[in-house]
Amino acid sequence: MKLTKERLIEIIKEELELSSSPVEEVQKQTSDVTVIAKLLPRIDNIKEYEQLLNLVVDSPVKGVSDSQKKMLLKRLRDKINGVLSGASGAPEQAPAKEQPQQPTPQA
Repeated sequence: MKLTKERLIEIIKEELELSSSPVEEVQKQTSDVTVIAKLLPRIDNIKEYEQLLNLVVDSPVKGVSDSQKKMLLKRLRDKINGVLSGASGAPEQAPAKEQPQQPTPQA
């Protein structure tokens, strides 16, 4: 993805708008996710996508214990496994046991 002068100016303006408004921590966290969600469409090749995934997985999560981060990564794993198996991203579950069919009375 090429970064033009116009696009760079647009990105700087967006960042200035976001940083100039005071917000509470919870709102800021939501805002940060919103910013990333807006930027995701710019990732337009597999190399950038791989870099983003590695960055997310390797980044330290502030205020989260190791066991909580492990749970987050397990959820991510389950979502990826669901996508790979063709499901909607839900974790795979064991198939339900089939109930034996009752014979129907014949008249």
